[in-house]
Amino acid sequence: MVLLLFLTLSLSSAYIKEGAIYELRGDEFFTFNSEFHDKIRIINFYMFSITGKQEFNSVYFQAAKNAKNMSLPIIFGKVEKNNVINSKIVSEFQVTSVPHTIYYLANSDIPYLYTGPRTQEGLFKFMSNKHHKIHIFNSVDELKQELMGEYYLKGLLLGVFNKNDVEIQEKFMRMSYDMPHIYEYGLIEYSEELSKEVNITGSALVACRGPGLISFQDDYYKSISNFTDLNITEWTRIHYHPHITYQTKDREKFLYTEAPLVTLLLDINDQELRERFIDKLSYWSKHLFIDNRDKQKYTWAIADKNEYIDELKADGLDKEYMLYVIKHQGKKYVVNEDVFYGNGGWTEVGIRRFYNQYSMGAAKPFKKVENVQKSTENGVSIATEDNFNVKVIKSRNEQLIYIHSGEEKYKKEIEALVQKGIEVVKINKATNKIDERYENNDPEYVMFAQMFKKEEPKLYRGKMDTASILKFISKHTKREDL
Repeated sequence: MVLLLFLTLSLSSAYIKEGAIYELRGDEFFTFNSEFHDKIRIINFYMFSITGKQEFNSVYFQAAKNAKNMSLPIIFGKVEKNNVINSKIVSEFQVTSVPHTIYYLANSDIPYLYTGPRTQEGLFKFMSNKHHKIHIFNSVDELKQELMGEYYLKGLLLGVFNKNDVEIQEKFMRMSYDMPHIYEYGLIEYSEELSKEVNITGSALVACRGPGLISFQDDYYKSISNFTDLNITEWTRIHYHPHITYQTKDREKFLYTEAPLVTLLLDINDQELRERFIDKLSYWSKHLFIDNRDKQKYTWAIADKNEYIDELKADGLDKEYMLYVIKHQGKKYVVNEDVFYGNGGWTEVGIRRFYNQYSMGAAKPFKKVENVQKSTENGVSIATEDNFNVKVIKSRNEQLIYIHSGEEKYKKEIEALVQKGIEVVKINKATNKIDERYENNDPEYVMFAQMFKKEEPKLYRGKMDTASILKFISKHTKREDL
């Protein structure tokens, strides 16, 4: 019946050709193929079912040639059943007049009938009432109350926008659809009252992934209260990808961050107002806050990668990596994805192990060797921790290597390499002589640079066996240096 109703409204489409191919990712995202990119722009869309069953056999979406035009034609396309990826539109019809029936289908819920105004605001409120998918808050206090409520524990993605910033809303909606692991999302639209109070001229993004923030519901994630004894003031996972950055007009780029522990990125020019806003959310932001304008070490990862490519290369991170940052007593520590998950990842054991290894220099990878023999050898040193310089001397060709502690499975292989003549020594900066010698307890990765050369150490990420490491050293060593 619904299909017949739609067909009676219009059988032609001014924008979509018959047989057009759409890319559908799961049940949440689609794009036009290249043939149609210049003809139409997607604002947003919702899955619905003509039959009333949970088959996801149809798509309802809004589209417009001009993204700022909110008087949008409603276009329906019926896709082939059971063919979500690259589904073919077998028939399409543009509704030029307001249809009598719209079904909204969220996840595996049964379709809900919507008979309200054919406006974006009307649809948002309808979905908010039925599914708590989209919320429009009128004040900071209301926002705070909602974040503290049971709803927030379900996990959601929140976008905070200027009230009339249609461009940012579009980009955020598209971005959220491009993240299939986000199973709930919401939009926070600033009212005039809130805009006056906070005075945000750009936009802000609050992102949360996972079962929740205040009390994680899955055994894999633990409540932040479990770690209060560690006195952690800042903790987040930063994932940077250029294709999920977006930019406001005349503003710097922002970044979507996925994290079981929330990251708050703000762009509020007035420092006092920014602090007031943060204070409103102080229950959790005091633990989990990173300012996107903080350019201190490690925080550059939240900006566009291309802006900091030199720093990334210097740290051996010129490729896309996941960084894990912990701030403890005013000091920040960072570790890459492999090491973090090698230690146990987001389990309580893994987090505590990460904390113990990196906070305040605890559990250093080097154990001091007794009866140190003084040496007059000169050489290059690398700063690995605060006030801790190490040099590794390979007896045959005197190469500089830094072996850092990590996974147990590599221990014996690296120990074999160490036994072949590699030592870790501490250099006296004043005399440039060896003051202390160390043995490596639990190595995991290697940094290498030639002796007597003024060059940055190269980070080795290959297999942790003697042959692979020596091959890497040989590759970066000139024959005349051997």
